[in-house]
Amino acid sequence: MRDSAEPGNLLAELRSLRFFPGSEDDFWPRFLSGVASICKTSWVLRLTRGKSADVWSLAQDFGTNLDKEQIRQALEDNLLQVAERAQSNGYAFERLRTTIPGFSQPTAIAFCVEEGKDRNGSIIIGFADRMASPQINDILIRTQLIADIPRSYFSSADSVVEAGTDQSFLDVLEIISNLTSQKKFLLSCMKLANDLSSRFQCSRVSIGWSRGEYVIPIAISHMEKFDKHMDAVTNLQALFEESLDQDEEITIPGERSPGTITAAHQKYLRVNGLKQIVTLPLRVEEKPVAVVVLERVDSFFEERDLLTLRLAMNQVATLLDNLKRTDRWLIMRAILKVKDWLGWWIGVEKTVLKLSVIAGSILMIYVLTGQWDFQIEATAQLATDRVIYISAPYDGVVFRANGREGDLVKKDQVLLELDTQDLYLREAEARAEVTRFSREVQKARVDGKLADMSISDAKRDQALAQLERIRYFLNQSIIKSPFDGVLVEGDQEDLQGAPVSKGEVIFKIAEPTGIYLELKVQEEDIDQVGENSHGELALLSDPSNKYPFEVERIVPVAQVDPAEGNFFLVRAKCKDLPKDWWRPGMTGVGRIHAGERSILWILTRGIVNFFRLRFWW
Repeated sequence: MRDSAEPGNLLAELRSLRFFPGSEDDFWPRFLSGVASICKTSWVLRLTRGKSADVWSLAQDFGTNLDKEQIRQALEDNLLQVAERAQSNGYAFERLRTTIPGFSQPTAIAFCVEEGKDRNGSIIIGFADRMASPQINDILIRTQLIADIPRSYFSSADSVVEAGTDQSFLDVLEIISNLTSQKKFLLSCMKLANDLSSRFQCSRVSIGWSRGEYVIPIAISHMEKFDKHMDAVTNLQALFEESLDQDEEITIPGERSPGTITAAHQKYLRVNGLKQIVTLPLRVEEKPVAVVVLERVDSFFEERDLLTLRLAMNQVATLLDNLKRTDRWLIMRAILKVKDWLGWWIGVEKTVLKLSVIAGSILMIYVLTGQWDFQIEATAQLATDRVIYISAPYDGVVFRANGREGDLVKKDQVLLELDTQDLYLREAEARAEVTRFSREVQKARVDGKLADMSISDAKRDQALAQLERIRYFLNQSIIKSPFDGVLVEGDQEDLQGAPVSKGEVIFKIAEPTGIYLELKVQEEDIDQVGENSHGELALLSDPSNKYPFEVERIVPVAQVDPAEGNFFLVRAKCKDLPKDWWRPGMTGVGRIHAGERSILWILTRGIVNFFRLRFWW
């Protein structure tokens, strides 16, 4: 037996099992195959236990691809409890937590079958995947229709019961088969009403369909046309709404759920002199969409009739709903699809998935259509061209040094004093030489020695020149700042008492009023930078503030940095006046505005350029 078999053939095979002539070993595989087909399950197990044993054991299996040890482990984990409940209640179901190969969310559906007076009976367990509650209820109803087949096979059973059960299942299949060939919704509803009326000996069968907040009568048995404003139709509408609003099956007289309101039914039964009324809601995806009302004047419905009606209505609800949707103009069908689509999005189910899809869609649209301010990031440094280097005027030793690197210095402020003790000694020595040679000149003049006088006179001039040089060095021994600025190099701790050589750079002073900005722009970004481009600077010493600047000049020769690669120097001037605390050499990050660009272009620019160079696009 297979799921794809025709309903008539499947029913014939099940009926034949009641009087199957073969052995028990041939009967059970056929019966389990029929259970799998009727109940739409993949795997079926049959559990039994002896007369004195309390432990369930595996007797047969159908459709499984597990070995005996895996089945035994599954029995120990969950199925024994399901079997015990089925033994007590006649049926049971449970969504299993055990991992079973081939199933993502396995559900076990079990029912008890009788095998005769001398047998303990068996438990049949079917496995299905991802079953909703309405589907499980339908399957449980079907199991009750075939649960007596083993008893018919093993012993002589009540023929009336067998015939009744068999007829119920046949009725359901025939009702469904009669509707599958229909293409028009109203015609199908009329045919269903007439079929139910004749099959269950009803005086009248009415069908109402939900439309907004009301339930509209659409079919009444043996009435092709009727006025919706008739009193009888209006009274029927009250029955429809009373059942649909409560989503309850109402049987008057009969059993019903506590708290169920039946005022309209009681009145309708009394006014029309009926024997019994049965109202059945039709549900699609667990939501009531229609109501079927069956009326009898001279008899009551049997339990078998009610069971057959419940099963039939569960099966035809989806069929009629689909037919109602397709039996419309193209525009109406499109509107319904849009309405269902919007209903799914507005509903509360799968909220996380909906929010994720909405957020992803908005983000994708924003990326594809939006624009960002494209900014080029570059390393920045404060620099100045007004820098003076102060060197030692002669070889000497530092006597006193003032100032530290980074200090502000004023014009004519003493920065350094050289040790002059040796110069003063040499100055006294030179003055003595001048005096000595002056006297020799006078002596030679008195003695009339003109040659000696000339020699002494020349030596005196030489001594005078040496004296002037020493005095010059003495004047240069104090080094002062030539202008107001910042001491960039030269620290008193390093210079104090240190020897210096002539021409050696001692101090480096920069004038802060001429500070500008040097930016290192990577080679791949230089084409986006032009003169008069604007940007902002954030210094490492003050990252919270941004200082605007404007590009003045781009040095047209690339420079190489081992760490950063090729870059171009870009000179920019700050639009605001330099701050008092700014110093040449301070570094930070500059961002140059290159205009509005597509977000997609900004995000993919790097990888696109890589592939263009790689594959020569």
